[in-house]
Amino acid sequence: AKQLKDFPSAVSQAIVTKILEKVKEEGGNRSGGGLPQCITFTLLGTDNVNTYAKTMGQIFLLLGAKLVGECADEVELIPLEQLGRPRIDVVASCSGSFRDLHMNQMILIDKVIKMAAEADEPEEMNFVRKHALEQASDLDLPLKEAATRVFSNSAGAYSANIASWIKANDWKTEDQLRERFISRKGHAFDYDRPNSMEYRGDLFQAALKNSDVTVQNVDLSEIISVTDVPHYYDSDPTKVIQNLRDDKKKPLSLWANALKNKDREVLTLAETLRLDALKKILSPDYYEKVLATPEGVQDISNCLRNVFGWAVTAGEVDTFVFEISFNVFIEDKKMLERLRENDSQSYQTLVTTFLKANEHGYWVTNSQNPTNLRRLLVDEWRKSGSLSLTSMGRSSSDGLSSSRHGAGLSSSRHGDILSRKRDSLSSSNHGSSSKIRTPTRTLPKPKQGGMLSSWRRRKKASNDRELSVSSHGEMSSIPTWRRGFSSNRNTELSRSVHG
Repeated sequence: AKQLKDFPSAVSQAIVTKILEKVKEEGGNRSGGGLPQCITFTLLGTDNVNTYAKTMGQIFLLLGAKLVGECADEVELIPLEQLGRPRIDVVASCSGSFRDLHMNQMILIDKVIKMAAEADEPEEMNFVRKHALEQASDLDLPLKEAATRVFSNSAGAYSANIASWIKANDWKTEDQLRERFISRKGHAFDYDRPNSMEYRGDLFQAALKNSDVTVQNVDLSEIISVTDVPHYYDSDPTKVIQNLRDDKKKPLSLWANALKNKDREVLTLAETLRLDALKKILSPDYYEKVLATPEGVQDISNCLRNVFGWAVTAGEVDTFVFEISFNVFIEDKKMLERLRENDSQSYQTLVTTFLKANEHGYWVTNSQNPTNLRRLLVDEWRKSGSLSLTSMGRSSSDGLSSSRHGAGLSSSRHGDILSRKRDSLSSSNHGSSSKIRTPTRTLPKPKQGGMLSSWRRRKKASNDRELSVSSHGEMSSIPTWRRGFSSNRNTELSRSVHG
């Protein structure tokens, strides 16, 4: 059969070479040959488009496979003698938008992985077959089914929803988040039944537990970075894999910037987050520029929350990032007042994020700092007459009364404040003035085609445009001062991947 030219591309080959070099440098492997036995790729729809499907090329290179046929719709394995190394097992964790946009790529990836599992080759030279045979025995499954490696959300669902839980503070332990990740992302893809996404959490966990490395090919630039949007950490499987592995070791997390006009750099997630923090939230040039905009405080708060999200899902955030951020935005009294006066609700969210980072052990600091943060929240309550429970989520009272680190307001004192506040509200609403009722006005129903109706149609169209992006779990929560970046990049993919 005719092999497709220029697939995998030279860029994909360069990135795979750097991935294997980075693994060897960091020691992120379990095999004697210096190679990882299994790599988990996170595939996001928008990044796959903007990077011209480089991830698929890398998967084929690691498996030792190629596209063939006149329409490049068939796959073949490269002989081991020509490959010169073992076939590396691959898990593809796909976002909901990737499933919708690139199902043809999922078909080809699933097909070639199962072909590798069924190849009559020595297990020490074919890690796909090695792991598939183990899983077939453990789960009592046929070999082909045990070789399932492509997973995504159920039909019509998007994202792992980890980011929404973190935003609402609606979680207690990391185990809850890991279970949520598996339940949302553990739907198996089968190229024989591409429209059926059956939940197979057992297969998903069995596949992930063998991973030595995780890789994301991302479309990072000066416009969008890993702490600007939450969908990157929402899809990250680092701690999920660590919990599943028998040795409980954290997999090596690598990030490849695969943009066509960029250097083919491959960094660890820790390096990526460290550099991003120095360029963004810890950079005066960044936060002064952001705070000059109407929603600057909200953007700063969102950025810190995304840093916190990475600490939760990957554990790769240095504690000095939180410590220096605390010094910049909280200990500096002028900056503190600036944030409070400009946007009280986002300011409270910022303070709460620091508290949660400390409570969960991601930010190690002296005992006085959490105490001061709790007092700031109470002071804001007394000053404004209300506390932003929306920003604090269900665990708002925990953030005020927690004394996990031996310092803070006691629960009894917090209860007294709550009691006084309720009594005050009760007396004002049900006391002597209870007979006084505020008159209500009923607006007349606007005529069809009227000015108000026209405004509502324009508003609905605007909201629909927002939802069409954010509902996919990608590109949501982009800082407002950055939303004007051009989205007209050439998104046509190579015909070889029908993208």
